Amino acid sequence: MSTVPPRLSDARAAASLPGISVAVIELLRSIGAAEATATEISDALSRDLTLTARVLKVVNSAYYGQSRTIASVERAVVVLGFPAVRSIAMAAGCFRLRRMGGSVGGVTPEALLSHGLAVALASRHLARTRQGLCREEAFMAGLLHDFGLLLEMHGSPADFATLAADMPIGEAATPSSWLAMETALFGAAHGERAAGVFAEWQLPERIVGAIACHHAPLTAEDPLRELAAVVALADSLAADAELGFAGASEPVTPDDAVLEYLAFDWSERTDLQDSVRNEMGSLQGILADGA
Repeated sequence: MSTVPPRLSDARAAASLPGISVAVIELLRSIGAAEATATEISDALSRDLTLTARVLKVVNSAYYGQSRTIASVERAVVVLGFPAVRSIAMAAGCFRLRRMGGSVGGVTPEALLSHGLAVALASRHLARTRQGLCREEAFMAGLLHDFGLLLEMHGSPADFATLAADMPIGEAATPSSWLAMETALFGAAHGERAAGVFAEWQLPERIVGAIACHHAPLTAEDPLRELAAVVALADSLAADAELGFAGASEPVTPDDAVLEYLAFDWSERTDLQDSVRNEMGSLQGILADGA
């Protein structure tokens, strides 16, 4: 019998996170709606004017290099495309979770969010080489892959501090040791908990599945396996480059089976990591400013 104490549903706990608004949840739900329109996403964002302003600031930043100012979300959808605007909106919404406060067990929300952005950008890069894999879905799965850790920090800070304190150091620090301790403390690992929230919030099955099994991607069935493997490899790339908190990341050197599956040469990772680092430098300050 589980010794985990009763708790509110993870979805309810997620909705209570500082910075998570109705608009953010509605944006998440809209991701799965293939028929969603620019007007509908504008309507969702209009419920949260500060989030709308942040999205437009990112859209008009040097990162996107627009020659003319884009003054509305609907126009941004026309110029950049619906998937890109959803990614920007979700990244801006997630960075508002910095409001959660300071360090818990030596881990800060900002460090987790930085790592999520690094994995999102690396996932998008990797998806460009995968025929039929949506780059913005890869970005979204990478961005949200460690959302369960934020749930743990917010809902059970004392247990999370214990988890961080008890984590082995050096070569002994592996994802399996972190996941085992998580399961003992919380009854489930962070990927499973986040996937439960996002399934309730109606994210696409591909994103939910990739988040659920990003620590064991090759156990997933098609068509989830490829996206899960991309997120797992991106996780390793971000950890290896020391981008954000990576205590629960994939091994700094990924499994040979994942590298073989994605036909990725680990010795040639530096250029991709440099690209991710440069993109983070362009985006992170804008996303976090005033969040």
